[in-house]
Amino acid sequence: ISHYVEILSVSSSPVCPIMPSTHTFAPHTIECPFETYVDVYLARFPTHKLFPFILESNVDEEVHDKDTNVRRIKRTVKLDVDAPGWLKKLSGLHFSVFHEETVIDYASRTMHIVTINETFSNKLQMRDETRYTVDPSNSDCTVFVQTGTVEFLVTMLGFQGKLEDYALGLYKSRFEESRKLDALMLQWYKDTHHDESSSSPLPSAETVSIQVGLEPGSPNAVMVEAVL
Repeated sequence: ISHYVEILSVSSSPVCPIMPSTHTFAPHTIECPFETYVDVYLARFPTHKLFPFILESNVDEEVHDKDTNVRRIKRTVKLDVDAPGWLKKLSGLHFSVFHEETVIDYASRTMHIVTINETFSNKLQMRDETRYTVDPSNSDCTVFVQTGTVEFLVTMLGFQGKLEDYALGLYKSRFEESRKLDALMLQWYKDTHHDESSSSPLPSAETVSIQVGLEPGSPNAVMVEAVL
C-alpha cells in the first residue's frame, strides 16, 4: 500500500468530513497448506530478494502463547515509495513506514494481518486487512480475503473523494501483481525446502562435475560441481 503516498505531495487544508473509501477483494485460493503459507509469508521478512520494495523491517514485539498456540508479531516496515524518481526528489520522500500486526492461531489455522501507515498519518489513514483461513473444501489449500481502506484527514484541494478513489484504484491494480509475487515466493519455498509430506525417500547426496563448454578440453570450458 506504499503507492498511496505519491498523491500526498499536493497541498492540503483542514478536514472536510467524507466517507472513507473501502474495497474488499473476492476470496483468493492459494494451493498450499496453511502452515506452509505462514512460513512462506514470514520468509519475506526482514527482507527478501523477491520483495525488493521491502527496504527494511524490524520486529517490535513477538509473543507466542504456548497455552493457546497463538503467535502475535508486531513489526515496523520501511517500504520503497511507488513513485517516479523525479517525484521522490521533489517531495523529498524516498520511503514510507508502516506498522504491521500479524496474529497466527495455529490451533484454528487462521492468520490475521493488519497494516497501518505511519508516514503521513496526520493527513491520511490507510488500513490493509487480510485474513487467511483453510479452504473449507480442501484442507491442503489456503483462502484469504483482503480489504483496503483509505481516508483523508484533510481536504485535498476539495478533491479528497476523488483522490481516495484514485488511491484505491492503485490498490486494486497492485492486487494481481502481489498474487504473482506470492506465486514466485511459494515456488522459491518449494525449491529451497524439502517436501516433508512426500512418502518417497530422498536420494543420498552425490557430487558430480559438469563441464560447461563447446568441446572437451576447450580453453573456454568451465567445470561446475553440483550436489545431486
